[in-house]
Amino acid sequence: MSFIPNPLITDIIRRIGSQGFRYLGPFIAAGPWFKEIVYSREVLLDVDLDEFMFNTRLGREESIYRPFLLRCAAEGHKTARYIESLRRLTQVGPSVEALEMLGEVAYSDLYTLFAFAVILL
Repeated sequence: MSFIPNPLITDIIRRIGSQGFRYLGPFIAAGPWFKEIVYSREVLLDVDLDEFMFNTRLGREESIYRPFLLRCAAEGHKTARYIESLRRLTQVGPSVEALEMLGEVAYSDLYTLFAFAVILL
């Protein structure tokens, strides 16, 4: 795609991803060039992961979507870090690392603040 500049393609894919993470699947399958753009920091920080909140099976270890969630969490996506920290705290067991991960995003919204307070108790 030499006729469309990279920053423009990245912005388009970022806006598509902000509508839902499933819309990024065709770009990942399209080839390594698009896959690299989808896994860029700009796209991973802005992708909509609300479906992970309401369908918790997507974040399980056996889920095919889990690697994508972990990539988002590694880049600092607040929802991804919230979901992964809750999974670790409830399934693996309390740890300082998981509690710190939840604490980093605890003040981003009311749900995370409530979860952080409950876990601290």
